[in-house]
Amino acid sequence: MNKILKLSMFVFCFVSILFAQNWPTIGGKNERNGLSKIIGPDSVTTPVWSVNSSQTVIGNSVFTFGDKFVTARAVFSPYTSKLECRSLTDGSLVWEKMVYPTSIMYAVGFSEDAVYAHDYSSDSLYALSPVDGSVKWAVSENMFGGNAGILFACNGDPIVRGKRLDKNTGQTIWSYNYIVPVGPNAGYAATKTTFYHYKGTINTDKKLFALDIETGQFKYETGALPGDGDQEWPITIGTDGTIYLKRDGGKLYAFEDTGSELRIKWQYTPTATEMSGYFGSDAAGNIYVIDNDTVKLLSVINGSVISKSNVAVQSSFFSTISVDGEGKVYVNNNSNKMFCFSSDLQTVIWELGVPNLTYCGPALAKDGTLVITGSGFNIKAYKPNKPFKPVADFSADSNNIVAGQSINFFDQSSFLPT
Repeated sequence: MNKILKLSMFVFCFVSILFAQNWPTIGGKNERNGLSKIIGPDSVTTPVWSVNSSQTVIGNSVFTFGDKFVTARAVFSPYTSKLECRSLTDGSLVWEKMVYPTSIMYAVGFSEDAVYAHDYSSDSLYALSPVDGSVKWAVSENMFGGNAGILFACNGDPIVRGKRLDKNTGQTIWSYNYIVPVGPNAGYAATKTTFYHYKGTINTDKKLFALDIETGQFKYETGALPGDGDQEWPITIGTDGTIYLKRDGGKLYAFEDTGSELRIKWQYTPTATEMSGYFGSDAAGNIYVIDNDTVKLLSVINGSVISKSNVAVQSSFFSTISVDGEGKVYVNNNSNKMFCFSSDLQTVIWELGVPNLTYCGPALAKDGTLVITGSGFNIKAYKPNKPFKPVADFSADSNNIVAGQSINFFDQSSFLPT
């Protein structure tokens, strides 16, 4: 009998290596806090490349692994969407995918194992080959792929709402049944050990809860969190493990997971009714939010305002924030503009007008590449043009091998010495 060898997790643990310079999901990692070691562009005067593609009416999420990125191109008459995989180096097309002529394909994740895509027309989650886009497996899964990035377990298993799937087969490893106020709903986040989401119906209490990420076992939940009947705002986890949840029509809560309960650390009352989208975290754990169209930096200790921007970003429903290795703050206002602020928010380093950016959050990829796509036909990329300390990373051609076989490793480090 052949024995299957799985690479030791001390060498190949996804949460420590995959997120080093790749952007596999919304927010760049399971915590969805947008913090990266990669240093992004400090100017958008001249793109490093610009290519034309098929038309899209909105800019969609960009996910990256190594030298490739994926994004969707959607049109509304009739409503269809296809997936594109392109070279991060020059924007050239690697492959494109529509499973059926009526498919509404959105990218929801990208790892060394697969490009994960959701077909909104059939409510199917697909694992596609990163090489050629061929289907590895498909399962039924209810989500809206436009704003639903999946999560990853340490070994690369995809995690969707209340469910962990085997990355090789798509079979369910564990599941936890619960109801969300508005569906289909993403908004979940995780640490290395724990999956967090909220539950409740329109007319019942909304609560934050925790599951063991390895077993799916229920751990604990909060009491009722006051607010509106619905709940659509997502969860962000800071670099220190603080869990942030803005209740629809209510306060922003910061929770500590003590190992036995979810304890409220502090509460912040917004000056506006809502605080849209995913937040960003700085290296110290302080949190960047958008409140009343102003970007604010809140203290991880007590939620006090450390600093705020002097310009309005005119944010919409699904704004996203990323923070690079120098502390620069990138904001997609979910409408028609991307901003780059200094870490103290006092300086607008650049702003770039792009029609219908929508879901195209600032994905900080290999070598600092920032891919921008809005409505229309064009895709552009920008990079920093100064030398930086290398960010080491590698990939392998497999992590499941038959005993006696060999495996190949590939360097995909950023900012290589010159």
